Amino acid sequence: MEGEFRNVEVKPGVIDLFFRALFPHHCVACEKEGEVLCSECFEELKSPRKGLFACALCGTATPLGVACDARKCRAAPLDGLLSVAPYSDRTLRRLLQLWKYERVEAAGRTLQTIFSLFIERHRALMGIVAQDAKIIPVPLAFFRRATRGFNQSEALARSFGKVMHASVAMNLLRRSHGRQSQAAIQDRRARTENVVGIFHVTSRVREGGRYVLIDDVATSSATLQECARILKKSGAGSVWGITLLRG
Repeated sequence: MEGEFRNVEVKPGVIDLFFRALFPHHCVACEKEGEVLCSECFEELKSPRKGLFACALCGTATPLGVACDARKCRAAPLDGLLSVAPYSDRTLRRLLQLWKYERVEAAGRTLQTIFSLFIERHRALMGIVAQDAKIIPVPLAFFRRATRGFNQSEALARSFGKVMHASVAMNLLRRSHGRQSQAAIQDRRARTENVVGIFHVTSRVREGGRYVLIDDVATSSATLQECARILKKSGAGSVWGITLLRG
């Protein structure tokens, strides 16, 4: 299985190789020079993970991460949330920061492999969530995507689609610009208010259809909840979220 994922990894780009020659990577876990994550630490990182299966609003552990029985949680648009690891996982968090903010391709390739292995190991559970579902990456605002050069959620969505042989709808949701980054907001209510009305459906949503949202991090789950609200308002029957990390 490991060889299968090695074959689908994205090759390092010319720019990445150039900067790597000038500024060698150091392992984010043990700080050994040479790789963004050395082979020994990679073996430890990709060991089987139980994952986080908990209510998106209150964090109560639930089967498959479905919304718990609390009235407020049951009323939330997102039907369930599954995550690979907690945000407190220092190694994964550092890899994600390198990928998103410093555009270190090697960090992105490593995270995509870890995400793919997690999906593969939980294929049966993922099949329950994603059966006949369309996979949707949470979109970035146009300006942010243009300045970053990529959307990490799209890369994770492709990984999910490849493992589960699921259809990925890259452009079904669009995000407006001009709002403050969720990462800069600490208050839960403010996070929710910050994303209200910023997502728009760009094509027809299947009436009663199943959808799975893919994002890199969920903290308050406000972004995922707003995406789910818009999809259900447009006719979706169920909407789940799957993330790499959960705060």
